Amino acid sequence: MKTSLQYTQKDVDELKPFHVKLEDVNKDLDKISKDLASHSQKMEYLENQSRRNNIRVKGIPESDNETWEDVEVKVKRAIKGKLDLDVDIERAHRVERRKTKSGQANQSQPRTIVCRLRDWKQREQVLRKARKEKPADFYISEDLSPVTLQKRVPNS
Repeated sequence: MKTSLQYTQKDVDELKPFHVKLEDVNKDLDKISKDLASHSQKMEYLENQSRRNNIRVKGIPESDNETWEDVEVKVKRAIKGKLDLDVDIERAHRVERRKTKSGQANQSQPRTIVCRLRDWKQREQVLRKARKEKPADFYISEDLSPVTLQKRVPNS
């Protein structure tokens, strides 16, 4: 019995340094995990800041071989017609891939347009008026990062 206890004690003594190292590794992993979470939050913030002057516009018909200039003109006309606002657009383009049905473009649902407006105040004016008036078949929303959108939608 005594010999068995001495043998077991010897094994425990040999494993103690490994236990200390394992505790150090766990502390390092916790620190790395916290740093990663912090950096993820910073990245999300920066991405949202880069989208600060952007809006997403849905409901503008799409045509074949449409250029960025065409999209910009269509958005300006739609905002002027539906919201009675003049906007300065830096750039505008459609997002997502064209949805196809049997190899042909599906014209029933046009793709969303992302527009970068001149400044944040103009963006807020457009969003405020769109929320207030809610024009039919025309929807304008903020352009937010996918991470932020996922956080805002419960149970997704």
